[in-house]
Amino acid sequence: MGADDQITLQVHPTVSEITGYTPSLESLPPQPIIDVRETRTTVHLRDGETLVIGGLILTREEELTRGLPLLSKIPVLGYLFRNTRTH
Repeated sequence: MGADDQITLQVHPTVSEITGYTPSLESLPPQPIIDVRETRTTVHLRDGETLVIGGLILTREEELTRGLPLLSKIPVLGYLFRNTRTH
């Protein structure tokens, strides 16, 4: 902390996520494909202030439909034989 009650921060937040896998080769198993989001900055704050960094987190929704084979494909009635979830 400096004499003027200021704090200097160097921040480098990183968010990484596995998004898939490479095809396997004869001598090498599949390797993960990693999506990395990061930022780097230097900020000056007064003592007691709060730093907020946004935009790194990603929200993803996925819809999964499960059902009985054949019966779930019937128009209109198929709805009774399938389940759809969003997560």
